[in-house]
Amino acid sequence: VEAVVEFKFSNKIDEKKYGKALSKLKKVYDGHRQETHYTYAVNLTAPQNAPQQSAQIVDSLFSHDMSERTFMFGSTLVVSKPAPYVCWDDFKARIVRDRDIWRESVGFQPLERIGLRYINRIDLPFENELIPLGEYVNIYCHVPTCLKEIDKYSINIQSQ
Repeated sequence: VEAVVEFKFSNKIDEKKYGKALSKLKKVYDGHRQETHYTYAVNLTAPQNAPQQSAQIVDSLFSHDMSERTFMFGSTLVVSKPAPYVCWDDFKARIVRDRDIWRESVGFQPLERIGLRYINRIDLPFENELIPLGEYVNIYCHVPTCLKEIDKYSINIQSQ
């Protein structure tokens, strides 16, 4: 199970203050990488319109073994503990530490949303090249009739 806490703040964060928070958080993590995350949106009521694309720069901070991760983007701070998730008290201490560093750097910001998620992972046996997903999960894509047939989609299944 992976545990994730997300703080989404109401106001846009000033670039200088964001940079200050990033600089301070870099001191408590072993690594930093900047990534671009893309989002594509399709208007299902007018599928003939071109999909809308947006890009978001994400600052990813992590421990040397990737067992602790924090992400910053826009007015959002995400603290993550990938599997194996062992203890709430240890994770809570990191959440408080990273949130305090953020608050010191950007000042008080009203919250729009706080989210807490636990992400479960299911390990499946590897048989040849194909995994019979229907034997393990009951999740599949429902395609609206206004779209043409879709031959590929993602459920975010990872193999290691």
